Amino acid sequence: MAQRMAAAHLVISRSGASTVSEIAVIGRPALLVPYPYALDHDQAANAAALAAAGGGEVHPQSSLSSERIAALIGELMEDPDRLTA
Repeated sequence: MAQRMAAAHLVISRSGASTVSEIAVIGRPALLVPYPYALDHDQAANAAALAAAGGGEVHPQSSLSSERIAALIGELMEDPDRLTA
């Protein structure tokens, strides 16, 4: 998975601790979708920490649809400086 993330221009992912750590180390911008049923909402905290460091954006699962994800990707293609890892 790390090789694929390293080759990506953008990572769209849940936000478990290991995944967020890999994204931070590899330095790829991310759209993070925390798992809403995670114990203690740890994925939301992980995602918020990476976003606060400028490594991505957090989008709750409840706010996303396939159309919204496509729109977000399109917006980022038009404004690549929006996410700087």
